[in-house]
Order: sequence, then structure tokens, then C-alpha cells
Amino acid sequence: MRHPGTGAARRALEAGKLLAATILVLGTASLLFFLTFRERHYDVQGRAMPLHDHLLDIAVLDGRLWAVGHGGRILRSDDRGGRWSFPESGVETPLSGVAFRDESTGLAVGYDGVILRTTDGGRKWTRVPSGVDVYLTTVRFVSGERAFAAGEWGTILSSDDAGSSWHATTDGAHDFIINDLAFAADGTGWAVGELGQALRTTDGGKTWTHRRVVEDETTLFTVSATSEAEVWVAGADSLLLRSRDGGSSWERVAAPCPPTQLLRLRFAGARGYAVGRRCVAVTGDGGDTWRRSRLAGSVRYSWLYGLHVTADEVWVAGYGEALFRAGADDGSWEELTVARRGDGNGSFPGTASRVAEESAFRRGAREERG
Repeated sequence: MRHPGTGAARRALEAGKLLAATILVLGTASLLFFLTFRERHYDVQGRAMPLHDHLLDIAVLDGRLWAVGHGGRILRSDDRGGRWSFPESGVETPLSGVAFRDESTGLAVGYDGVILRTTDGGRKWTRVPSGVDVYLTTVRFVSGERAFAAGEWGTILSSDDAGSSWHATTDGAHDFIINDLAFAADGTGWAVGELGQALRTTDGGKTWTHRRVVEDETTLFTVSATSEAEVWVAGADSLLLRSRDGGSSWERVAAPCPPTQLLRLRFAGARGYAVGRRCVAVTGDGGDTWRRSRLAGSVRYSWLYGLHVTADEVWVAGYGEALFRAGADDGSWEELTVARRGDGNGSFPGTASRVAEESAFRRGAREERG
């Protein structure tokens, strides 16, 4: 007897395979394009309501959290996820990157050159002129009031006033999308993206030179500069690369997952995580060895985009408004759920539950076979 829903499940699986193949060819821009444009929901008073939207980045600072995603979505919590609010962004296009300089000043970036700025901890956001209309994928504060944003056509923007004003530091003539930025403490920086290409700076971002990290056209999704000499890059086909000489040479490191897209890579001292499509990897020895994180078997759906790592805590955000956190122990993962109903004052409670040993994805596959 044919199991009810088997045909629909098969069609969904085939659609997923097609999407994954497309992403492998076209990279992050295609990923966001296919999964981005969703209708935003409002209550009868016109206030944005919580959804199972996809979260594309997360920023964490002293127990405060901000997450951004599709439909101009912004989530905010002042108490490590105990309660949440949903500030209006003023845009309906995707927000793909968020960063905070301190508890007050933050930035978010996205499609059409959108740069949003807040000076009150994320309660109110204002769009500031970026001077570009390209898709901006990432934003970083570096030191003091210095900030960078990057995206399509190798575009890199910089700000010297905490994001109030911006100017281009590249000419926009590089034919690839920058997916991620990273700076070491000495001002050495990297921008990585499509076609195995990268840009490098040794003067704090004033000038950038073109570099090729891999010989083929493998998409590079993320970069982490742990020092001037040591740089990590990850990307499609579970690519995980380490340089110990400032990018002059690269060695491939085995990632504990099948070929997939590694979308974010972050370190805090010897502790590091890499997340992506059905993969969460962790290292405790500075990247000498990697193992599968316990979270890897507990993610309901595949895509994880946002990642924040400290010595004592790690946060992950992704598909379907997924939010996870763990302490210093990788076995301490919890899933945070935002309530669908608020208290009438724009505040929504969040609940934390220990992740299950068996993933929902595996459980669903087993039930379908059964």
C-alpha cells in the first residue's frame, strides 16, 4: 500500500535536490533569491507578527541578541532570548547581515544597497545612504567607529563614523559576489566569494588586492582571520581551507560531513564552528581536528546561516526562524522558540528546550519509510 503523502514527499525531495544543484552553481545569491521573497504578516493593528521566516544572520553582545532575515525581518532580545520584539525595518527586501559595535549602535544590510542603522539598541532603525544599489551580503565593525559592508561585483564599502556615512573602497569591477568579510587584529583583512575568488587588505581596508584561493571555481561562503598569519575559508563541497602564512599557501582540512555548503565559520580562540546545509562541525584545538557537533543531528531543516562564537557560548540561526544556543560544552545545545502570541505590548516570550538526540529530519525520514 502506498503510504499517504509519499508522492508529495518525493516531489519535495526532488525539488530540494534541484534547489541544491542550482545553489552549487550559482552560490549564495541564488540561495537567497529562491528562499527570500515571502509575504509579511500583520495583525489587525498593522504590527508585524512573528513568523517562521528564515534568519540569515545573528549578532550577540552581552546577552543581547539581534537576528535578521527575509522580508526585512528583525528580531531583538535583551535577555538572551527570554523575550523578543520585532522592530520595524522599513524595508521588505531580505536583510542578510547584522553587526553591533556596542549595546546601542548597530547596522544591518541587504538587497538594493540597503544599509540600516540603529543607535538605541535596535528598537528603531533608519536607512542611511549607501551610494550603491547592489546586494550587500555582509557587514562588520572592525575597531572604533570603523565598519565595512560588502556584496555584489566585489563591492566593499567602508565607514569611519559607525555607519552614518559610507564610501566605496573598491571600484565594483570584480565580477563576483563577496559572501563574507573578516579582519585580524592587526588590520589584515579578507573578503571571499564566488568562483574561488577573494580580496585581501594589509592596510585596514583602505586598499584591496585580488587573490585566488582555489584553482577551480568553487564558491567560497565564509572566512575567519584568527591572526595575521592564520586564515580559514569554507565553501561549497564541504571545502575547508587553512592558511598558516597569511594566504600564500592553503591546506585542505577534512570536514566531518558529506559534500555540502559550509556557510559560516567562526572562531573564539581554539574553539571554532562551521555551519551550513545539514552540517555543524566543531573544533576545540584551533582547527587541528574537527568533529560533528551534537547539534548536527538536531536541526529540523537543512540551512543554517548565522553564527556567533565565544569561548563560553555559541549561537546559530537559520531556516524556519531556527535559533539554537550552547554553552562551553557542545553537548548543551538548546533550541529557542518564539511564541506566536505576545503580551499586547509588542513583547513575545521565548522558550528554550534541550535539543533531542534524534534529529527531526531523521525521524521524519524514518516515519515516512515506516
